[in-house]
Amino acid sequence: MVGRRDWPYRHVRFDLQGDALLRGEREGKATRRRLSARVRRYHRARRPGRGPGRGHAVPRTADSGRRGRAGTTVTGGPHILTVNVEEFFHSGALEGTLAPKHWDRLEPTLGRSIDACLELFDRHGARATFFVFGMTAERCPETIARIAGAGHEVASRGYRPRGLRGQDEAAFADDLARARAAIEAATGQRVVGYRSSPWVDPRGLWIHDVLAAHGYRYDASINPAYRGFRRYPTRATCHEIATRHGPLAIVPVSTVRVAGRRIAFSGGTWLRQLPEWFVRRAFERWLASHAEPLVLYVLSWELLEDKPRLPTGSLYDRIRLYRHADRTRERLVPLLERLELVPVRERLGLAPEPVAAPESARTDARTHDAARPVPAGPSPAATPVSLVIPLHNERATLGYLERTLAGLIEHVRDRYRLHLLLVDDGSRDGTWDELRERFGRWPDVTLLRHETNRGVAHAILTGIRRAPTEIVCSIDADCSYDPYLLPRMIESLGDAHLLTASPYHPEGAALNVPRWRLLLSRTLSRLYSLCCGLRIATWTSCCRVYRRSAFERFALRRGDFLGIAEMLVETALAGGTVREIPATLESRLLGRSKMRTLRMILAHLAYLGELVRRRLGGRGPDRRALASLGGAPGDGR
Repeated sequence: MVGRRDWPYRHVRFDLQGDALLRGEREGKATRRRLSARVRRYHRARRPGRGPGRGHAVPRTADSGRRGRAGTTVTGGPHILTVNVEEFFHSGALEGTLAPKHWDRLEPTLGRSIDACLELFDRHGARATFFVFGMTAERCPETIARIAGAGHEVASRGYRPRGLRGQDEAAFADDLARARAAIEAATGQRVVGYRSSPWVDPRGLWIHDVLAAHGYRYDASINPAYRGFRRYPTRATCHEIATRHGPLAIVPVSTVRVAGRRIAFSGGTWLRQLPEWFVRRAFERWLASHAEPLVLYVLSWELLEDKPRLPTGSLYDRIRLYRHADRTRERLVPLLERLELVPVRERLGLAPEPVAAPESARTDARTHDAARPVPAGPSPAATPVSLVIPLHNERATLGYLERTLAGLIEHVRDRYRLHLLLVDDGSRDGTWDELRERFGRWPDVTLLRHETNRGVAHAILTGIRRAPTEIVCSIDADCSYDPYLLPRMIESLGDAHLLTASPYHPEGAALNVPRWRLLLSRTLSRLYSLCCGLRIATWTSCCRVYRRSAFERFALRRGDFLGIAEMLVETALAGGTVREIPATLESRLLGRSKMRTLRMILAHLAYLGELVRRRLGGRGPDRRALASLGGAPGDGR
């Protein structure tokens, strides 16, 4: 048995910046050769009965028999590299900003991130365990197959991100089965490992019995940095436990204790946020004091050179995601050069097991790999409806808009045939060229362009006048109002001339919108209600449904966002029927708002002053609005 005094890294400083392992103050090839020989002798001694270089299976000795208690320790051998395969928008830091509905609408980066991982690991001769969502394996089976084909292990993270929360044992078992089927269909290999999303705390250790019951051989869901694991110090390193259904290996991420608290220095946010000297000393401390394998983990999107950014979330969340975003690769490369890194399965001595996946599962899954979404044709019985989308310098949002509209068209294809009118309002950032590239081949799409920027209201009117249908909808290009609300809005239009989405309705809501913006918009809407004598909660929303015959001759006197309020005000004062329905306003995810706040406040106040003077002077509504409506009666609601 090798004692702690024989541990070869005891006096070694692990240098992340240099080119050699240093022992004391001595350097050079001779020192490295002696140290390497000592390391090899040590690992051979820790693997009795095994030949050099072969993996060491977890000893299956009897545990205490109590659920959740640690048993045998996994010692010696190479270290473990793991990768959490996910899109950047699956990050827990964006949980309060992005709902699951946004995941299919944001442009994926998975293919590029996996390419970066495979290229980096292949260059340094490292192999890893890639923990994959079943949802990802269904949609990108060829990408997941490439991981397995490169000699890496593919294990499960459940079916979808954050899926473990709120599940009981039965739901968790179903989730495991669904994810395993998708991954095995993509790779053709048996899935034997699992890592939860998010990490489990001590209250979630019940999953170990379920995993063992379904034939899983190990679990990597524990991050000992969670405070709840202070009472379980043996959970901090690789070990084996006894469950009701047999033994299960536990592979937690590596941590160090600092001031009574464990820090997961070995991957994720901590690896790139902590100072370089702290990370270096943490690795020194681990290698000098642990015989168990080091467990590294990275997030696949962290290795992208051009990481996407969302201008949303709290300051803390933005720091977690974007601060020192390039350090992961910088700090991982020295580890790949100096450590022998293998997948969990190989470290436990488990051989790959081929499985026969149904051909139908592979064929169905591959249909999700299309790079650009192209909507299918509508049902012959669908009602034709037009959708106008004004755009000004929105190139950054077009990918999100493209995927959102493709999903919307598919969602309503049995009821409505959408004709899109995309109006470029004098953009100068390449929006027009990108529009033609993304939407030029779509059916039922009309691309329109203003040579100069005339404002969002003028762009909407241009679309209304060119619309081929009587019912015309409009939404913002940033989809701050969910376009999936449109079917309900169309059904609610009835005999009205205009229907508007209303986040300030008693049943409406606003999510992640700055408070100052809400205060400003609510105040303006209340002032418009007082000046016009109408009980309408929201006057400034761009998400609306119009009757084309009522607005095709409408002549705006005011441009930009003020024209949106003018269209509603003049329609209501002219006797048109205006309705609103509750809606949810969300903060912009991509790009920047085009509103100039101070100038817009002054313009609204000037228009409100004009409305007051008109009412006091007994003047009626704008005659142009009255003519376009044909004097139709309405209830003003």
